[in-house]
Amino acid sequence: MLNSGILFVALPIVVAPEKVPTREEFLDMYRRYAGDLLSVYSCINVESVWTGYFQGSDGRRELHNYRLVYWAKNGRRRLDRFGVYEPPVECHVRVEDGVHFSAWKLVGQPRFKLLNYFQPYIEQTVIIDQARIPSAVFSVQTVPVTWFLRCREVALVGMAREKQGDLELVRVDFKLSATEPPGWASVWFDPAKKWAIVRALLGPWDAEQRKESFNAWWISYEGEHNGVPLVNHMKIHVRKAPSLPDHFEEYLEGKVTRISFEVSDDVFEIQSLGLTQWDVWMLSLPPTRKIVYYCQLAVVLVLVLWIIVRRYRKSRVSAIPGD
Repeated sequence: MLNSGILFVALPIVVAPEKVPTREEFLDMYRRYAGDLLSVYSCINVESVWTGYFQGSDGRRELHNYRLVYWAKNGRRRLDRFGVYEPPVECHVRVEDGVHFSAWKLVGQPRFKLLNYFQPYIEQTVIIDQARIPSAVFSVQTVPVTWFLRCREVALVGMAREKQGDLELVRVDFKLSATEPPGWASVWFDPAKKWAIVRALLGPWDAEQRKESFNAWWISYEGEHNGVPLVNHMKIHVRKAPSLPDHFEEYLEGKVTRISFEVSDDVFEIQSLGLTQWDVWMLSLPPTRKIVYYCQLAVVLVLVLWIIVRRYRKSRVSAIPGD
């Protein structure tokens, strides 16, 4: 792994506009420089606890207190959320270029209920989830950096060295053209930590508007595994301008409580939730088809019962002496 000084020789850092790498070029460089980081986090089990608050435009303030359990292996990801909206337990599984399904159950209930099931999973738009790029360690509904950089609606517009305290970071700026007006994203990488993300700021393209509406992230690391820093603590601050009718503010802090690198393939199957392909088939039926199905089933059951009763009566009649 190259040190940060050599990295800036290898990376064309904003000397002139034409020196800024394209999104595809940066993706290629990121894969090379962050290869060890991507390898470790591609097979991992992370448990974390989260606290915080949400305050909406109506002034009502909701407190957050929940636990997340996350698995990742070979492009598959699963997230279980406990106590997000008391009292359900939620489970989301997402397989890259494969299956995506979600399920939930009430605390104390033995069985999950399947909410949705898509095969193959189709990424609607990476920009929908762009505000949660750094949390790929914790969530399946967010976008890892490599997915983000593959999106055609993302353009790399700037790159610069930036010192924050004792850290020598690389800030990369993106234009998000999937929305109108376009959005803005700045992501800070730490070359000394295998190019791990330590901060992100997302919001409107206009810098003044970003002071009022933003999505900010801070990530810290503690310890290592095979030379790769392990995520330890995260802070998230999301705000929508108070001048807007649907404004809100949300603040979250997450603390990692356990990390493991042993991940079973079974956790990504619906069978691990006590569900079967029958549940998948029933979910795929539209409401009208379900009504027709149950009506047909009821007719069949009535017919079978009528046949059984008729045969029983015939056997009783034939058994009477003298008939």
